[in-house]
Amino acid sequence: MATSRHSSVVNKSYSLVFIIWSVFLALCCGMYYYIVREEKQLYINEKAQFTNEIDALIDLSDQTNIANLTDIAYWDETIEFIQTKDQEWFTHNVVYAMDTYDADYMAIYDKQGNLVRKNATAKISSHDFLPRAAFEKVRKERLTKFYIKLPEGYLQVFAASIHPTRDVQVRQTVAEGFFCIGKLIDENYFAQLEAISNSDVFISLHEADATLADTLRLHSALPSFRGDVLAYLSFQRPFNVSYGITKLVIIGLIVMYLLSVVVYFYMTNVWIFRPLRLVAEILEKEKVEDLRKLLHSSDEFRHIGKLIRDHAEQKNLLAEAKVRAEESDRLKSSFLTNISHEIRTPMNAISGFSELLLSGKITDLERQDYIKIINSSGRNLVSIIDDLIEMSKIDTNQVIPNYGPLDLDVAMAELHQSIKITIPSDKKIDFILATPSVSMSSKIITDGVKLKQVMTNLIMNAIKYTESGFVRIGYHADEEAEILKFRIDDSGIGIDEQHQSKVFERFHRVENDVTIKAGGLGLGLAITKAYVRMLGGSIDFRSELNKGTTFEVTLPLRYADFPRPAATILPQSPAIPLTILVAEDDNINYLLIHKLLTMCQHKVLRAKDGREAVTIALTNSNLDLVLMDIKMPVLNGYDALAMIRSQRPTLPVVAQTAYASAEDERKILHYGFSAYISKPINKEKLCDILSRLTATTACEQVK
Repeated sequence: MATSRHSSVVNKSYSLVFIIWSVFLALCCGMYYYIVREEKQLYINEKAQFTNEIDALIDLSDQTNIANLTDIAYWDETIEFIQTKDQEWFTHNVVYAMDTYDADYMAIYDKQGNLVRKNATAKISSHDFLPRAAFEKVRKERLTKFYIKLPEGYLQVFAASIHPTRDVQVRQTVAEGFFCIGKLIDENYFAQLEAISNSDVFISLHEADATLADTLRLHSALPSFRGDVLAYLSFQRPFNVSYGITKLVIIGLIVMYLLSVVVYFYMTNVWIFRPLRLVAEILEKEKVEDLRKLLHSSDEFRHIGKLIRDHAEQKNLLAEAKVRAEESDRLKSSFLTNISHEIRTPMNAISGFSELLLSGKITDLERQDYIKIINSSGRNLVSIIDDLIEMSKIDTNQVIPNYGPLDLDVAMAELHQSIKITIPSDKKIDFILATPSVSMSSKIITDGVKLKQVMTNLIMNAIKYTESGFVRIGYHADEEAEILKFRIDDSGIGIDEQHQSKVFERFHRVENDVTIKAGGLGLGLAITKAYVRMLGGSIDFRSELNKGTTFEVTLPLRYADFPRPAATILPQSPAIPLTILVAEDDNINYLLIHKLLTMCQHKVLRAKDGREAVTIALTNSNLDLVLMDIKMPVLNGYDALAMIRSQRPTLPVVAQTAYASAEDERKILHYGFSAYISKPINKEKLCDILSRLTATTACEQVK
């Protein structure tokens, strides 16, 4: 009877295990099928998006060339030139436009297809290479695009028939000649497309798909004027999404499953069911000898040992998970408490001293002290918000380096001077700029904004934690190793060795009397390290408690292709009242700017929206400068600038906005604003901008 019950348990156990493993196998197979299908669909979607990007890029380039072509082709003066062959007209209207059109070849032909005049860059040495048959196609279509193969390479040609100006609308006249713009498809052409499309660009003779699964490749045909394809302009971009490892894991799981089925049925019989039969006999017959055999059975003890071990491991894992959860909760609470403290501290000063100012029961000296405290607390609050926003942008990959030429000697001198005047008078610090013995021969290529932010963070940290002694900054170029080295030394409090491994961690700050007094969220060095890595460099430091700290930053050295120009000093006229338009919809912000400007005896006009700003700027010829908010009702600052620039291109327009990140500043200046100042408005920076743009000491009284 015991044997019958045992067989029933064995059969039920095997059936249950078989069902569970069957479900597991089905899930693995389903996951594998889903991943294969998802990977294929993702590749299709990425290629479709890539295709749309390239099509849009080519279409945008074509529209620009067509617009340039139409300007010359539909013009009465062009027809007159075909008759007169006036070289001066050709030079002024065609040759001078080569750089503007970014063209390598521009030519005008008469209506028989004979070359009248041409101009070409040094890249093209071929002469009169356009076949007559091509002009017949242009004559029929009025405007066409085709490619031609020259010894110098493939030439992209935009050609249009020449007609009177009035024919732009009516399109009834016959061709009086032909105007062609050509651009050589060379390394420069590839470089421009690669920069815009974020892909590798090259010429292919065949329309071949990518042979690798991790590569996207598209082809744009280069047709001749007859329509046959000469070659293909190929765009290739890496496809970095692969589920290969996941598929291998699933295949491994399936293989392990099959092996485990075999092993399970064998080992359960050896390790479980045989001892179970022994246990049944012991329980039924109560044989002590059988019990001793069971206790001395190595398999059974091993099994028990495994159970104990598994139980202990699970207990340890649970304990570790609990510790991690408690630590995560503690860090979260500490972070929120720290932010609350750091924000409430300056807010308390601003609110409290503002109430004291309103009470009227204070002396003039106390009023000045309270105003300084409110101003300092406001700057601290803005700094905290800026750090949080910048860290968020770094986490979401919204910050990218913007490389350009930088005069490092000038930049470091300006940075030294701008920070020197901010050092509190109660700190007895020698702030030293150790310049290299030999000045930089040329400008370097880097992101000047991010380099300045890196150096500013490190220098301000050094000043913050140094009460007396020195802060020294130095730099030099190692041309042999092709690196730039920056060094910031201070004689401050130093960093304890036990905290040095966490210096670059976010929100980490050593808690002592000095750091608590200095304040901060502990994000500055995390942002600094992220920027240094973004620029392709590295950062390191060494520190000794109560003796000081040295930070070293290493960046790649790459010189610009042109030498550094000699410095020039623009003369400034004496202070004169200016007429300034302030485009600002917020009354409080306007009140502040109005007060700053009227203190300098300037005349201030106000516009409450972008449309009103455009109207005032275009109707007031005595206007000297515009302070333009970006986010305004009716018409934003960007659109308002475009309308003002169309009729008053030389009028200085300064963006004053709450968009305060380095990326926002770069976008605003790229859009065409004369200068940029972020809110809250700093009066010294405002004065400097007005003086620089108007060549006068525009804010002498405010300073």
